[in-house]
Amino acid sequence: KAKELKVPMVDTEYVLWGLMQDSGIYQLVSDLKVVPTEFVLEIEKSFKPGNAVESPKFSPRVKKVLELSFPIARRLGYEFISPEHILLGLAEEGEGLAAQLMAKKGITSDVLKKKIGIKKEGEEEKQAKSAISEYATDLTQMAQEGKLDPVIARSKEIERIMHILSRRNKNNPVLIGDAGVGKTAVVEGLAIRIVQGNVPEPLLNKRILSLDLTGMLAGASQRGEFEKRFQALINEVKASQGQIILFIDELHNLVGAGGSGGAMDASNILKPSLARGEMQTIGTTTITEYRKYIEKDRALERRFQPVLINEPSPDEAVEMLRGTKDKYEAFHKVSISDDAVKSAVKLSSRYIGDRFLPDKAVDLIDEAASAVRMPAISLPEEIRSLEEEVKRQDAELTDAKQQNNAVKSQSVEKKLETLKKDIEAKKQEYEVKKGTSTTEVTPAMIQQIVSRWTGIPIARLTESESEKLVNLEDVIHKKLIDQEQAVAAVSEAVRRGRAGLSSHKRPIGSFIFMGPTGVGKTELAKVLAEELFGSPDMMVRLDMTEYMEKHEVAKLIGAPPGYVGYEEGGQLTEAVRRKPYSVVLLDEIEKAHPDVFNILLQILDDGRLTDNKGRTISFKNTILICTSNIGTGLIQKTLIDEMQVGELHVPKKQDNTVGTYVVTPTGRMIVTRGKDYWQLDQTKQPTPTPWTKKSISDYFAGQKLLNYDALSLDQKFPTESFDTHVVLPSGAEMITEEDRLWQRTSTTAKEWKTISLIDYFKGHSVLNAEPDKPEQQLPTAEWETHAVSPSETEILSLGSRVWIREGQQDTVWKTFAKEEYLRQDQSTVTPAVNTQSQPAQQPPVYNSSELPQEQPASPNASQEKQDQPEEIPSTKAWDSHVFTPNGVEMIIVGSSVWQRKPNQSWQKQELSALLSGNNAPVVMKKDEPSKEDAAFENKFMMLTEQLLEELRKFFKPELLNRFDEVIVFRPLTAQHMLAIVELQIESLRQILEEQELAIEISDAVKEELTVVGFDPIYGARPLRRTIQRLVENPISTMLIKGDIKEGDTIVIDFDPETNDFVFTTRRPAPSSPAKTNSDEVSPDDQDTTVNNESTQLSSGTTPKATVLPQKGESDQNKSSTILNEEPNKGKPPAAGQVPDGNLVGGLTMDLPEKDASLSDAMSGAAPTTLGINGLPASPDTNKDIPESPKLNQTGPVSPVSQPTSPAGGPLSPTDTTELPSIPHFNDRMSGSLSPQKSS
Repeated sequence: KAKELKVPMVDTEYVLWGLMQDSGIYQLVSDLKVVPTEFVLEIEKSFKPGNAVESPKFSPRVKKVLELSFPIARRLGYEFISPEHILLGLAEEGEGLAAQLMAKKGITSDVLKKKIGIKKEGEEEKQAKSAISEYATDLTQMAQEGKLDPVIARSKEIERIMHILSRRNKNNPVLIGDAGVGKTAVVEGLAIRIVQGNVPEPLLNKRILSLDLTGMLAGASQRGEFEKRFQALINEVKASQGQIILFIDELHNLVGAGGSGGAMDASNILKPSLARGEMQTIGTTTITEYRKYIEKDRALERRFQPVLINEPSPDEAVEMLRGTKDKYEAFHKVSISDDAVKSAVKLSSRYIGDRFLPDKAVDLIDEAASAVRMPAISLPEEIRSLEEEVKRQDAELTDAKQQNNAVKSQSVEKKLETLKKDIEAKKQEYEVKKGTSTTEVTPAMIQQIVSRWTGIPIARLTESESEKLVNLEDVIHKKLIDQEQAVAAVSEAVRRGRAGLSSHKRPIGSFIFMGPTGVGKTELAKVLAEELFGSPDMMVRLDMTEYMEKHEVAKLIGAPPGYVGYEEGGQLTEAVRRKPYSVVLLDEIEKAHPDVFNILLQILDDGRLTDNKGRTISFKNTILICTSNIGTGLIQKTLIDEMQVGELHVPKKQDNTVGTYVVTPTGRMIVTRGKDYWQLDQTKQPTPTPWTKKSISDYFAGQKLLNYDALSLDQKFPTESFDTHVVLPSGAEMITEEDRLWQRTSTTAKEWKTISLIDYFKGHSVLNAEPDKPEQQLPTAEWETHAVSPSETEILSLGSRVWIREGQQDTVWKTFAKEEYLRQDQSTVTPAVNTQSQPAQQPPVYNSSELPQEQPASPNASQEKQDQPEEIPSTKAWDSHVFTPNGVEMIIVGSSVWQRKPNQSWQKQELSALLSGNNAPVVMKKDEPSKEDAAFENKFMMLTEQLLEELRKFFKPELLNRFDEVIVFRPLTAQHMLAIVELQIESLRQILEEQELAIEISDAVKEELTVVGFDPIYGARPLRRTIQRLVENPISTMLIKGDIKEGDTIVIDFDPETNDFVFTTRRPAPSSPAKTNSDEVSPDDQDTTVNNESTQLSSGTTPKATVLPQKGESDQNKSSTILNEEPNKGKPPAAGQVPDGNLVGGLTMDLPEKDASLSDAMSGAAPTTLGINGLPASPDTNKDIPESPKLNQTGPVSPVSQPTSPAGGPLSPTDTTELPSIPHFNDRMSGSLSPQKSS
């Protein structure tokens, strides 16, 4: 202020003005009945501005005031000068302007001394009280007020403490035990007994004070302040003459507390009083801290008597929880069942190993009670976020359709379908939780909390999880080829563990996997972690090559104290401690140091391991897998050298069983197996005709696809094998292979149409499917069997379920388990129709979500069924399911066929009896091995014994004896490699989908990759490199060059003549109107090509990657590029090719009205009938079927209704009529036959 007024000297009035800015002086002046604001104004009136340039200095009078303030502070007992002391100095100085202004207001030195002195006395009184009231809690008073929980099952420990407290000397007990066993609770129990009077006479009416050591340390900023507080507390305890017992929780904290810079710590302050018996103390500490801090100080240890507090037994813990649950019920306003209390103790003892009873059980009860009060709070937010994601995906789908990006559209549609199913499941779960919310803590809730804490799924099995565990082998085999024995052994161990039948002292399962490299030993562990535990990260993998030296063994459990890495813990123990429910994979165990095997002994025997910090790690919820390459050379010498890469065709169903079996309405039987088919005409009686065998490619000779796309590999005829084959009562024919369906209007029609199963089910729904069970949804990936009854009821099967709809026009399906379907009478499932020439009866409509109950034809039939239980077909994979024209239902499983008629039971016979006659397909039993298989099996069994002998030489018997099973993996054959190619291609397809690209690869490419990549010595690993070199490298080059754009489909085929892989790109049709001149097609709508030579193999030339040239490049390959090129004009069309049309956008074409080849193709009277791939059609194909009727070009042909003539009878070859459209196909194929339209 003086500097602001430019005065040369700071006098007393300026000091007084400055003091008035302090809140303490301001309050002091107010307490003296002076208005502070008015006083400040009067001080400011005395200021006179100056013109000094330099900073102002203190006047002699101000210096005198500061000198007076020192003795004033000392006289009042202060160790420092405060503003009050300076104000008193101004008053005592008496000559300055400030003293005069203060005197006018009645603020004299006497008044100030009295006021400041009262303040000092108040502070001293406050500090005198704080030693006991602020730094200690009275446990006996809390017990009297009912604030302490009852203490159960600790009578022995409390009595032991009372004995020590009643001694004459060294009467200071210290309770020692693990964290959570109830040490503090024992002291609280003693306080409760003192209040109740249930103690010896020396302890009656005594008080137990709990020391708050942290509160005593807080704020002790000055040196010696903590010691002063602690000493004051001790003095007060002494002054009580033994009526106060000081309770020091965490006694080890006293050692070193307050001691710094050579000062004495709290324990040294306490020692003299304890030694002289002037005060009594109860302490608590853990075993580790007692050893580390208390035992180190022998003088301190001698003054305490240890009392060991052990962890209570489960029965005692149950009693403790029963005694305290009332408090938790009152707090949470819920009820806690006795079963929940027992479950909390049991589950916490088993699954929470790093904590102790009763603490962990009490925490379980507490959190479960909290969860009961707040059900399903997080679900609505989760649902909202999913709905927002659906909106975002909808916007992406709209953009993709506008950009005509078919690949992105398909990918987004899949995501949307998954999201919508998730939302529906979450909403149902939320509604169920809201409807079933209760105020009782049950064992199920305790299980959920334990699962949430540990990650171990111990809650009750859901139905979907149960089904997954039952079919775990099938789930694993989707990603792992062959190795049936290993998969079965691991799956059985998992089921034992999940059902709770595995030993509580050992891992869920322990295995040694042996076999050559690259056959799937490590892959099985990865697949198990992903499918069972939800993520590949739920696997603890340790490569034993890192533990070959003796000193590296310590890394498993952690380095010893004093060594580098001690604080990091063990690589094995820490990983399992964080993931107690996981797969532990010790890869190439034979390369580890022998000391590692000693560690394994403890894990396999007791299911636990102690790390370097003394913590016990539980392995009871892990699956331990050790892989070994011992005897690899023996395997290669014995078996693999004999294997040859032969024909790599692997039919989807066993070669010795039936692929499909069909009986047409005219009575012709058709059987397929792999690439071949047999047919028998039963109508030519009594002269029996022999079976005729042909290739499936001959079946499609002279026929074509109306929606054929030369660049789409999945839109060619299925010449390798059929998944399903059915001929409808109307004569329409349907074939499926994987996720596509081929259909024609009759068995004589020359035109087929193909569509994906997803499009086949578009707009369809399953009435009784549960949203959270995807296995009940419509099978859009593949069908196992497909059957249509005479009443047009359509039945599909896949896995353990069937789907049924009542006619081709119905879009609502129902699904049932196979066993439920098989036990129903056929008349209730597929009602029969009158087979005479009259309109078909409509099948009844089911009103309930379940199949109708069987209605027996007669009381006798019903009595027969009751007397003898019906034997039904197997519910496992069916080979074929068919209805004959006269209503007999047949199911073929392996070498057996089951059949039944309406109102009759199933009858079983051998398939060979059904397929009898000359040249009939040979049927072998599924379990009947060939001579080659039997010889291979014998060699493998001998090899297994030799490998086990090698293993016994390497490992000690006590180690091998502790493993559940030693499994020898079989070497992979060329057929297995073909299946692995499928898995690798699927992985590549997923990677390309992320870049909005699609890929189609022909079977010929897959077989060629298998031939080139198959190495019997190194298993599947060379195959990965082969796919990288021959498939991924050319695609990478095309991507970098810009030959592939977003939304393109990469089509890869194999040319056997040039031994090349041919890479082409198919782009989506442009959204602009189609062009009519083929010369005006833009370069972007054409294909691309490059030659890429690769290395030579010893067996021949490695396939080369070939990409067709773009427009503007050399024309030498142009003939193989453009499908509708002029040189082909006038020539007979190849199968699936529209003659003399213009290719616009890949699928759409304009057809000249007066083109002779078109009319020939439409009437089935082309000059030369060509089969698929341009081969001449066999004249014997379908020779018993009448000629196809001519098509009217007003609409496609229907597979549902039998065409009739205008007179009402069957349609003759000369009749022409307008036929109804094909269900599910007309939207996609509309206008494809009309010469006036183009899509």
